[in-house]
This record gives sequence, structure tokens and C-alpha cells, in this order.
Amino acid sequence: MSSDSTTDKHVAVFPFPFGTHVVPILNLVLRLSQATPNCSFSFIATHKCNALHFAKPHNPSNIKPYSINDGIPYEGHPLANHPIGMVNFFLSTGPDNLRKGIQMAEEDTNKKVTCIIADAFVPSSLVVAQSLNVPWIAFWPPVSCTLSLYFYIDFIRQKFANCDEDARFDISPGLPKMCVQDIPQDLLFTGEKETVFSRTLVSLGKVLPQAKAVVMNFFEELDPPLFVKDMRSKLQ
Repeated sequence: MSSDSTTDKHVAVFPFPFGTHVVPILNLVLRLSQATPNCSFSFIATHKCNALHFAKPHNPSNIKPYSINDGIPYEGHPLANHPIGMVNFFLSTGPDNLRKGIQMAEEDTNKKVTCIIADAFVPSSLVVAQSLNVPWIAFWPPVSCTLSLYFYIDFIRQKFANCDEDARFDISPGLPKMCVQDIPQDLLFTGEKETVFSRTLVSLGKVLPQAKAVVMNFFEELDPPLFVKDMRSKLQ
């Protein structure tokens, strides 16, 4: 792609602003920004996340951070520093919070957003992309084989609901049998135990097939061929 063809391009990036998810997507955006210097990249995250990763002005000039609400109701809230509490607060803000970030970025750059790249754990960004009629590209930072779990939620819950801890089942083509300890506990929560985060994870099997592309932080050649074939049948 020539530099001239990217002059009016504006990519909004939504990381999952917790844990180890931020650095991989930021590294991807840094590489993209260097390859397309005339394209604008708006990194839209919480203030805490941006303050940590944009503390020094060493990034390319075409990347700029914008801070949105973290969802914490008030300073000093008892769950304000609880890992899952912070995640639930942020995810509860929904697409309207993300739209505010886009509005700030568009006003600042004087460019309409033409594409959204988002961590898969921020699925409300799909709603925003659909409302703007722009491509939505999902980024999957964890090991690629873990993605298959989210397409077999019903099967997993059925098998592991009341099974022995040592029981093992075939979950996904090409992957070894799994026991209950191998499954993220949030996927097993139902009813009153469900949280905003667990519901978000459960939704991924329906959300990700709507992505224009899913970028995985791994090498396809190292994945089992049956797993790759299964994922290709489910994703664009």
C-alpha cells in the first residue's frame, strides 16, 4: 500500500487495558504505524493504561492515545483495585464509552475513523464498527489454541458441569483432551455466578466470526493442522 493511499486512513485501536493484553496489540500498532506513516492510529484506552504505555514520547507521530472512562463509579470504591472488579467496571461502560473515544480522536485528527482494531475481549467495539460501517479486526493475544474453547461453550459446560476433576474430554479438533483445570473458570460460571467478564467471554464464539479478520499472536505453522482447519471454518 502506497503512502498516498493511506493519507485519509484513520484506525481506532481498542486494547483490553489489563494485564498482558496491552503490549502485544501496541507492538502490532507500532509496526503498522511505521509501515504506513501517513495513516493515523488512535489508541483508545483508560487513562491508567495510556499513562503507563505512553509515558515517554518515543512513539511514532502518527500514533496518539485517547483516554476514556474506566467505569469505576467513584474514587475509593472497594472494588476499584480488584482485578476482576476493574474488568467488570470497564466492560460495563459498553459501546457508548468507546464512541466517546472515537469522537475525541476524530475531532483531534480531523479524520473519520475508517477501521477498528480491537482486542477480542472488547467485543462492544464490534457494535461501534457496525454503526460506523467500517471493518472490525479482532486481535487475539493469548496462545492461539485457547481460542477454540470459546466456540464450544455449550459442550464444555455440559461435560464439565458435574464431572470428576480428573475427567478428560476432547474439546476441539487437533488439541489434546482437557480436564476441568484446563478450562478458564469464567467459562463455567452460570446463573448468579456470571459476571460481565464471564458473559463477555461466552459471547466470543458468536462475535468473532463477524470480524473482517482475526489476528493471532502466534505462528500458524506451529499449530495442529486440524485446529487450523477448524478455526478457518469458523472465522473469516
